[in-house]
Amino acid sequence: MLLTVPGEEQPGKLELTVRWKSREERVKWIESAQGRTDADALAEVVTDWGGPVDEAGQPVPFSVEAFKQLVNGYDQAGKEILEAYLRGHIEGRRKN
Repeated sequence: MLLTVPGEEQPGKLELTVRWKSREERVKWIESAQGRTDADALAEVVTDWGGPVDEAGQPVPFSVEAFKQLVNGYDQAGKEILEAYLRGHIEGRRKN
């Protein structure tokens, strides 16, 4: 997926590994997200990543804490990740 990076003209590339949820599970998950931060809700479904690098250009290992820092550090990240996650479910159904 592409992720908006503040101050950059080009979006950053972020590869995410996520937990698949059935329609019923997704509805419950979305309902449970009310009143929680984007980072907390999304941390339940994101299990790994590829793409983020530190200031020295080294890959940042995935952890729930590192993921939450990314989501909390970029205003659009939560929305963009959620949209990509839900779009992946819809497109996955169309392909099957």
